[in-house]
Amino acid sequence: MTYDALSTEQKDILQTWINLQRSWAGEQARVNNHGAAIDTMYNAQVSGILAVLDDNEVIPNTSGLSGASSLDVDAECVSIQSHIQGIATSYDTAGHRQLWAKAAGANNLIG
Repeated sequence: MTYDALSTEQKDILQTWINLQRSWAGEQARVNNHGAAIDTMYNAQVSGILAVLDDNEVIPNTSGLSGASSLDVDAECVSIQSHIQGIATSYDTAGHRQLWAKAAGANNLIG
């Protein structure tokens, strides 16, 4: 069956789904850009600071994010950093970005 043979309803459903994927691709790339900046800061500055703190030291919440709490340096802060690094390693590859650029447009991967 070809795309043209689909019913109007099927085309609408398919296009909505693909457009949501396109939007996600751009958003994910932008989130990955933020993760890369966070990881760069971690490697250049933060890891050295964390190394001198006691493992269970608690960092107070100054984010201004409603409902956010203080975080334990070793168990929580470093764990979140490993999530960022894992996503970058597994899902922020050149191949992924090339496909996302095709889906969302390269200019929509920036930000």
